Amino acid sequence: MNIDKINHAGHLQPVNDKVAVKPNDTVATNIGSDSVTISHAAMQAREAALVQKAIASASDVRTDRVREVKEKLARGEYDNPSNEILNHVAARLTTAIKNG
Repeated sequence: MNIDKINHAGHLQPVNDKVAVKPNDTVATNIGSDSVTISHAAMQAREAALVQKAIASASDVRTDRVREVKEKLARGEYDNPSNEILNHVAARLTTAIKNG
């Protein structure tokens, strides 16, 4: 069975060279003017979205605190931490593990 002959499938029609496509010679000179107005609420929403994006991309690491702790470690101030410091660190670690 030969199905490529059904309804002249695969048959190409010759190109008519006598009809040429001409570029559009006319250009619209002045259609009018458009304007856009952005509401105050939309501008506030955009500002809020930018702030949220900045907060989301910010690091949770406070480099100033890390530097301070490193300096204290270097001076030996954390060699014998108090129970208060140990409890604070344990609580922070527990929270971090739970929130994972």
